[in-house]
Amino acid sequence: MGNKALNKSISTNYIVICILSFFMQLIFTFISFVTAIFAITNSGNKCATGAVGIILISIIISLFMILIIVFQLIRKKATT
Repeated sequence: MGNKALNKSISTNYIVICILSFFMQLIFTFISFVTAIFAITNSGNKCATGAVGIILISIIISLFMILIIVFQLIRKKATT
């Protein structure tokens, strides 16, 4: 969607798509974290290491998203 927004093939602004991506990343992380905690506590376990792993993977994915956003912006500025 980012490439399409930068190439003006869709009417949505690139910044809106970036904000929406980060917002959805936060929502899915929260949902998966709560689901993991719920599953861990209902199974009788007390170790929530898997739930912490969800947060760490989410941070890595967010950093990767930022890298791609910056790369797309630099590429677009270089071609214009």
